[in-house]
Amino acid sequence: MTKYFLTFLSLCLFVACSSKDKSQKATDTQHLTQTQPIEPYYTVVGDSLVIPSFEIEVKLSEKAAQKLKKDMETVIVAAYFSSIPIDEKAADEIGQIAVVDKLIELKNGNTLARFEGLKFSKTLYDSLKVKDVQMLINIYSGRHSSENNLLSGGIVEKPASQLKDKRFITFNSLIEEPMSQMPPSVVECFAPPKMPNQPIQKPKLLVKCSETGQMTFADSTLKDMDAFKTEMRLVLTSLQKMGTKTEDLPDLETQGCMMGMSGELRTVFQEIKNELGKPTITKPTVTKPKVTPKAVNKNDISIVVNKKGDIFLSGKQVALESLKKELQNVLVKKTVIPNQIPVQFDKNLLMGMRGTVNDEVNGAIAGAKWLKKKATLDNAPITIVVNKQGDIFLSGKKVGLENLKKELQNTLVKKTVIPDQIPVQFDKNLLMGMRGEVNTEVSGAIAGAKWLKKKAALEASK
Repeated sequence: MTKYFLTFLSLCLFVACSSKDKSQKATDTQHLTQTQPIEPYYTVVGDSLVIPSFEIEVKLSEKAAQKLKKDMETVIVAAYFSSIPIDEKAADEIGQIAVVDKLIELKNGNTLARFEGLKFSKTLYDSLKVKDVQMLINIYSGRHSSENNLLSGGIVEKPASQLKDKRFITFNSLIEEPMSQMPPSVVECFAPPKMPNQPIQKPKLLVKCSETGQMTFADSTLKDMDAFKTEMRLVLTSLQKMGTKTEDLPDLETQGCMMGMSGELRTVFQEIKNELGKPTITKPTVTKPKVTPKAVNKNDISIVVNKKGDIFLSGKQVALESLKKELQNVLVKKTVIPNQIPVQFDKNLLMGMRGTVNDEVNGAIAGAKWLKKKATLDNAPITIVVNKQGDIFLSGKKVGLENLKKELQNTLVKKTVIPDQIPVQFDKNLLMGMRGEVNTEVSGAIAGAKWLKKKAALEASK
């Protein structure tokens, strides 16, 4: 009898454990389905997120194109995606974590690199504080004919949310070429998606308008129509000089502009294209003495390398291994960080040294921009919104009521100054009971964050 009883008891325990395991699995599955919402610009494929497709078009100066062709050299277009992690221990020295990288080598005169199907895991996505991962494009020679990079060009930096169906035209030259009047180092275009059985449409230069009517092009403000004409003429002329036929010049796309403004911009743009399409009439030239214009550095930052390889940053001598850090520290204090900084090299300096210095300068610019962005995010105002369904959004991120206090407290302790109160934006139809619960959690988070700050200060003073 005892034997049967023990068998029956074991069977009951097994069934109970199995039920518990199934319940736990169901709970775990439910938890997985409640992971953070995916931003709409990503495509979900299985357990991965796909970054929007985009293109990088590499334009070379005449000298650069001739040099690369003569040396049978290629061009590397490197795309690096990174972001700011929630766990600061996972970050690198500039507060970033790598998301995904991709290199494309352009050969035989090909100038267009298309990036598509770039994926990263949902697990990594959930660990990111900033869900809109940042793209950094670097362009350099393939180093088949020389161990040193031969090219100098603009840095492309854009968040994933601004990549879909975009083409970015980059203007590149040889490192030793003197700085001259050039278009913006990077031009953003709208390239329509390729539809089956339809001709490929030309890309379009993208001009954006704010709600106040302020125009921007290539991340620069255009103060008026004259500035628009100047920039468009400069870009189109440069494209022609770099081999683009008049009939292949891009069209214009406007974004956010009023209908009347958009029509006027397109009309002016077409007039400029028509002017460039007219045959040029050669006029007799009068020889004038050459006047070399003095270099003007709008960034108030100068980098000079003499024939011995000594580097001077705004008059201060710095070692090569310290250049990136020193320059980055200077740049983060600027209101606007430039996309590139010209370096004045001694004409007798070896190419290897030139390439290394330019790499350090570009790295400092990229690092400074990241630090600026991180500081902006850390100091950004906290928003709490509750919709009519009772869903709570903390600075755009959906959180449950039971997690609001903890999530908000973790955000507040990182602030330099913790506010005494945070206004909550409630939907007008939301019940008073829910409003009271949310306000209670918010007040508790503020009090808890202040106590943790005070505790940390007391421990640090011991």
